[in-house]
Amino acid sequence: MKRNVEDIKKIEEILVTAHRIESNFVVTQEWQERVMKHICQIAASKIQINDDRVFSKIIWRFATAVSVFAGIFLLYAINTDVNHESVMVNMFLNDPLNFIVSQIVSP
Repeated sequence: MKRNVEDIKKIEEILVTAHRIESNFVVTQEWQERVMKHICQIAASKIQINDDRVFSKIIWRFATAVSVFAGIFLLYAINTDVNHESVMVNMFLNDPLNFIVSQIVSP
């Protein structure tokens, strides 16, 4: 952090010194256009990087939520014994058609 502050102070001193010195430097329109175009390109690239980071964060948050939900569902399935075999056995043992037929046939 200290090095960062020192670097900023050096840059500020250089800028102040450059501002105080009078110069007859003439800036052409072409040079200004190139500089502005370069600045726009830099800004556009930074915006794109930030968008990628935001998108990446959203993907990772979604993946985490899905993983937590899958884990909860797995625990629920283990505790309630949800599988195909138990469902088929329950359907066979609790046959509603047999129950209806036995009610009609019996007095």
